[in-house]
Amino acid sequence: MMDDPSSFTDEENWRGGFYELAMEFAGTADGPLLKGLEVIRDAATLDGFHTARDREPAGQVPYALESGLPTGHLYGLTRPPAGRTCVCGALVSRFDDGTSWLIFYLPLEALGRTDRRVGAFPFNEDDEPSSLAWRRPLDDWLVSLARRVYGVVRFRRALVGFETYGEETEQTPGAVPERRSCGYLLPREETLDYWPATD
Repeated sequence: MMDDPSSFTDEENWRGGFYELAMEFAGTADGPLLKGLEVIRDAATLDGFHTARDREPAGQVPYALESGLPTGHLYGLTRPPAGRTCVCGALVSRFDDGTSWLIFYLPLEALGRTDRRVGAFPFNEDDEPSSLAWRRPLDDWLVSLARRVYGVVRFRRALVGFETYGEETEQTPGAVPERRSCGYLLPREETLDYWPATD
């Protein structure tokens, strides 16, 4: 099938950057990160995660998280709010400052094949936040995943949006800018406060 967003072996599906849910954990221990991955696997993927993207999921055995944290990316299939199945991935990164990030992502090219409004985002943006029309339901879905993770294992903060794992993560934890290109989730006692993207 042409332009199938659920094909692992169509390299085009993995292009364009990532639309992400990125969660920062205090510490580098495997346990909390594995629990977070398990929640994402069970809540967001259709058949678990796999370790290779050069073979379709039907030709692989899902990765058993019980065997420990993988090295590198994990790949899967998910069904975002637009309703059409597409490829997705997950990655764990640890840093020298003693923090770790768990990232769940959807490649933009595959996402664009499920929803034409994605277009060439973020490179086709003008002064109006027109992309929020399709981003808001996607952000809300990713926020719901973050809340499910937080219900099982605590994290310091989470970011939702395009390529959040980078410049945005360098901001002081707990700080939320007035204008923001991604959504922010910060813990408050037993729940998470959410500030959606503004542009």
